[in-house]
Amino acid sequence: MLSLLVVLLFVILPMTRSVSLSSRLNRIYSLCKNSKIIADIGSDHGLLALKLASNEHVNHVYCIDNSMLALKNGIYQNMQKFDNDVKNRLEIRNGDGLSPIVKEKQKVETVILAGLGAHTINSILNVDLVALGCKQVIIQPFPCNFKDILPLYQSILNQHSKWSISDMAIDYEKRQFYLTSVFSHVPEQASNNHENLLTLNDFPLHKIEDKSILFKYLKKQQDLLTVKRQGFVHDGVDGTAEYKYLLLILKQIEGMLPTDRT
Repeated sequence: MLSLLVVLLFVILPMTRSVSLSSRLNRIYSLCKNSKIIADIGSDHGLLALKLASNEHVNHVYCIDNSMLALKNGIYQNMQKFDNDVKNRLEIRNGDGLSPIVKEKQKVETVILAGLGAHTINSILNVDLVALGCKQVIIQPFPCNFKDILPLYQSILNQHSKWSISDMAIDYEKRQFYLTSVFSHVPEQASNNHENLLTLNDFPLHKIEDKSILFKYLKKQQDLLTVKRQGFVHDGVDGTAEYKYLLLILKQIEGMLPTDRT
C-alpha cells in the first residue's frame, strides 16, 4: 500500500522547474535570459543551462563540454528532475568549444564562457561569431587575474570587428572575485581599431553596481602586480610595459570610485 502511494505521488506531483544558482551564475542568467538560442560552453553541472531551459521564452540551450564524464555526472543526471518541456529545450553536445555548433551549421544568439581560463576562452572564440548568428558573448574567466583578462579583452576586440564591451558586473563568492563582461555585436558601429592597448573608455565600469567590490578586486590585483614587478614576464615576454599600463588603468579606475571606500 505504501509503495503504491509513493508511485502515485511520483506520477501526480509535477516535475521541478526551480533551479537555485550561485550569485555569479545568477548574474549570467540575468544577462542572457531574453535570448532565444544560447550556448553554455564548459557547462559542468549544467545548472545554468537548466535554469535557462526552464525559461519558456528560450527555444534552445546548447550544453557543451569536452568531457563526457562531466556531462554524465552533471547535466544528464540533473535534467532527470525536470519535465519534458525543459528537457526538449536542451541540446547536449560532447565537443571542444563551439565546434559542435559549427560542424552542425547551427545558429546561436548568446555564447556563455564561464569558469574557464582566459587563454581557453580566447581559443574558443577564434571563430566567425557573426556567421553563427551570435549577438552577444558573456565571459566570466576564472581565475580572475587582471593581467590575463586585459589581453583577453584586447584579443577579442581585435579578432571581431564591430564588437564592444556593453556591460560589466563583479561578484564576490566563496572568497573569489568573478568579473562578468558582455561583448555585443553592433553592426552599425565603426570597425574596431584596437591596435593600441585598450583605454578606460572601452570598459563600461559605470554599469558595475557594487563599486566597493570593484575597488577591493582592483586593490588585490594591484598588490599582486606590485609583488611581481621585478622581472614581470608574460608567456616568456618581458611584460614591463604591460605592467606599467595595468597600474595606470588601475589608478584611473580608482579615481572614479567614491572617496569613502571603507
